[in-house]
Amino acid sequence: MAGPNNKVFVAIHPQSGMCNRLRAIFSFYLLSIQRKQKFLVVWEECRRTCPGILFEYYLPIPGTEYLLWKKDEQQFYNGIELVKRGSKRQKEVGKFTMFTSGGEFGCGNKKEYCGKYTNLYKYLTLNDKTQSIIDKAKKELGDYVAVHIRRTDHKKNKQEINQVYIDFINSFPKSLNVYIATDCIKTKKVLYEIFKDRIKVIQFNHVIKSRQTSMLDAIIDVHMCIESNHFYGTNGSSFSELIYQKRYFEKKMDESEYLTAKKKKAILLEGAAPPRAQSE
Repeated sequence: MAGPNNKVFVAIHPQSGMCNRLRAIFSFYLLSIQRKQKFLVVWEECRRTCPGILFEYYLPIPGTEYLLWKKDEQQFYNGIELVKRGSKRQKEVGKFTMFTSGGEFGCGNKKEYCGKYTNLYKYLTLNDKTQSIIDKAKKELGDYVAVHIRRTDHKKNKQEINQVYIDFINSFPKSLNVYIATDCIKTKKVLYEIFKDRIKVIQFNHVIKSRQTSMLDAIIDVHMCIESNHFYGTNGSSFSELIYQKRYFEKKMDESEYLTAKKKKAILLEGAAPPRAQSE
């Protein structure tokens, strides 16, 4: 990836969906640490792919500053104009000064910046208000199995049929409750009809056409899956990959889940899964 004409700080203008943006933010954060430079997140909301402002729900990343992008306005940081790659402004001034990406620095080929090899999401921490929502839902559920089923914008040849997720849930005792994370209202209704006696926390107000859920709903889904007793995700989904990676480094995986995560290429580290934490 060709870098910006800016050797003073690392600025990332994250793109695409929420978890693509999180992946970019935390990867370029590690780049800023390696370079010993200031780190700036330039956030631009997109109603179609990422409706909301991410840092309203999370604690600030240490040593990071945040700025809301204002379209068609000049914006500066540390005296340097922020210029997007490929923008009209870049053509006018002949340079760009911030990275624009929905992926990792090095496009996943640099292991030190890639969540499949390193603890990328160490500082992904909810603020107290958002964490209280997760705590309340977990209290209602008790011990539970979680699945993430991506449908609305994934290639059909990557998708697994509903029965795969149903079989995964059924592989655990019925004493465990169930949490369904999905961007597809149709899929959610199908699984709800099967497991409604074990589903204590659910909502059906899918309204955004591309992802069908709000940012807060997506954040709740991510962290309810991270905090589950057992998890099964979607092939090739940045959403599921984040969950698997966070669970791996927080020692929430058992050996079976670790092997599944490796099969889905969410984790590419060699060796056995780390011992599961004893808090469950």
